[in-house]
Amino acid sequence: MNNVVDKVYSDKRLSFEEGVNLIKSFDLIGLGTAADRLCQKLHPEQYRTYIIDRNINYTNVCISGCKFCAFYREKDNKESYVLSKDELRQMIKDDNLPPALQKTFDEAKEAVNWNIDILKAKYRLRKVT
Repeated sequence: MNNVVDKVYSDKRLSFEEGVNLIKSFDLIGLGTAADRLCQKLHPEQYRTYIIDRNINYTNVCISGCKFCAFYREKDNKESYVLSKDELRQMIKDDNLPPALQKTFDEAKEAVNWNIDILKAKYRLRKVT
């Protein structure tokens, strides 16, 4: 582990095998220490900032049917869901989002509603033509 840490710290790329060995390593303390050491080198400032970010999946219903997606469900599937507005509001409240993020979320909801209206209009046009 020390050789790999020294290599990373001196700005040298790891080989594929070294990367695999790091992933397989059970030395979480050593790996965390190495990550902190590199972080201190890259960002010597005495502070760190973090942001709480959440991607709320308000539905898993999708009509695309991508072969690689394990998340989506067809509308009639018993595992499909669409969160209600109340459920969304509760999730936002539970996350205790700051006002700026709540505002952004409200704007995002409007964008979602706009996209839904566009899709509905497109669907109606397709049915007519």
